[in-house]
Parts: sequence; structure tokens; C-alpha cells
Amino acid sequence: VYFLAPNLSRLALGGGHAPAVTATPTPDPLSERRNDLVKEADTLALAGKYDEASVKLAEALGTSPSDPEREAIQGKIGEFRSQEGTKYLDQRKYTEAAQVFAQAVEADPKNAEWQFWLGRALLLKGSSGESRTIAKEDFLHAKVALEKAIEMDPNLLRAYQSLAQTSIKMNEPPDSAKTYYWQIIQRAPGSPEAVTAIKDLKGMGMQTPPPASSSPPSKTPSPRNP
Repeated sequence: VYFLAPNLSRLALGGGHAPAVTATPTPDPLSERRNDLVKEADTLALAGKYDEASVKLAEALGTSPSDPEREAIQGKIGEFRSQEGTKYLDQRKYTEAAQVFAQAVEADPKNAEWQFWLGRALLLKGSSGESRTIAKEDFLHAKVALEKAIEMDPNLLRAYQSLAQTSIKMNEPPDSAKTYYWQIIQRAPGSPEAVTAIKDLKGMGMQTPPPASSSPPSKTPSPRNP
């Protein structure tokens, strides 16, 4: 007791220090499950099983991810759907392509490329022998998607080209298609898209290059500074 008492007194008065205790991190089962689901989705996508991959990612979204994780998972959903849509376009399955590109856009509405491909798929779908009523709806929706793509990326030349083609399919006044083609020539003179635009304009019997006074259609957004 004689020897223990002073030591106990020093501890009680703060003269000694208790050993530090390192807390063991508690595993987060939801985080582990989320990581497993994303890995499984990647494996399925590599095998071309995009539907199953998207199901896994949808399940991963239900594991309470952080905002950055949620955005990354949604981006993967859009990426996989875009890959699937490209496959359908190669097979000329335009209805299926439009459906999966619409899902890509739903996953990431701010992606200009996917907006473009949705519009492109709808343009091809409407041009593939649909009834007049259905084709008209396809062209209208294609125009909306393509205009959104340009709004997000004013230098997306393919979108102007597809808009010109959509305008022709919709029997709009020739100046509408002409102005879309002129936008390509003005933005990227000498580019392959500009060469094609000039050829198309000449085929329509229209003036090329555009006069300095030309202006884009009212619905085509003007370029914005980044």
C-alpha cells in the first residue's frame, strides 16, 4: 500500500497519463456492399450485359451513397446505356437505341454527347419507315434533344448537322436547315463536317459560304463563354 498510494495519487491529480486507446474503425456494410455491386456491374458491362449491369448499379444507389458516389454511379449507368445504344445503332435497331439513350440522358441530363445521340437515334428512327404520325413525333423529340446538346456544347458540330437533317425531314423552311449548315462552316471551316455541310448546301441549291448578315434560328442558343 505504501508504494502504490503515491502512484495512485499522481494519476488522480493528473501527474500521470493513461495509455491512449485507438478506436478500431467499424466496417460499413453498406459501403462494402456498394463497392461489390459496382464491381459486379463493371464485369457485366464488359460482357455486354448492360441491363444486368444497370440493375446492379440501381441497387448500389439504394445503399445510401454520398453525393459524389451517387453522381459517379449515375454516370456509370449513363455510360453503360450509351454503349448499349451505340450497339443498337450499329444493328439499325433505332427504336431500342432511342430507348437506351433516353435512359442515359435520364441518368445524366447534362451530358451533351448523350443528348446528341438520343436526337440522332430519334432522327434515324423517324426516317426508317415509321408511320407519318410516329415519324413526326420522332422528329420533334429529336429536335428538342439536339437543341439541348448544342445548348450544352455550342461546338458540337454533329448536332448542327443532325438538326439540319431533322429540319428537312420536318419540311421546315429551307432557311432553317441552311442556317444550321452555316453554323458548322462558320465554327469550323475546313473541318470534315464543314466540307459535308458545303456539299449538302450545294445539293439544295443554296448559297455557300454564308453571308455576313446571316443569323442562327431563334431556337438555336448563341455560344456562351465557358
